[in-house]
Amino acid sequence: MDLKPAATDAFAYIAAVKDQLQGEPDKYQELINTLIEFQGNRIDKNSMLSRVKVLLAGCPELILGFNEFLSTSCALNIQEDKRQRQEDKKLL
Repeated sequence: MDLKPAATDAFAYIAAVKDQLQGEPDKYQELINTLIEFQGNRIDKNSMLSRVKVLLAGCPELILGFNEFLSTSCALNIQEDKRQRQEDKKLL
């Protein structure tokens, strides 16, 4: 049986994100705004996922945590994030 995360799981996840991004308050706020925009149907699922992927780049544990709230077909790929960061380093 595949159970959806409860509201308490969502609050715990947001607290973990806030803790992890405490040195980057703008990034944290942008993530919250993105989720609010998605919830309010102001952006579509693909836009939300793209933004979240960028905002959580370099934080695989947060990406894994976010994936808990997604269907398997929408899950963000940590390997793609690692490859992108390696490519970005080559450009610097």
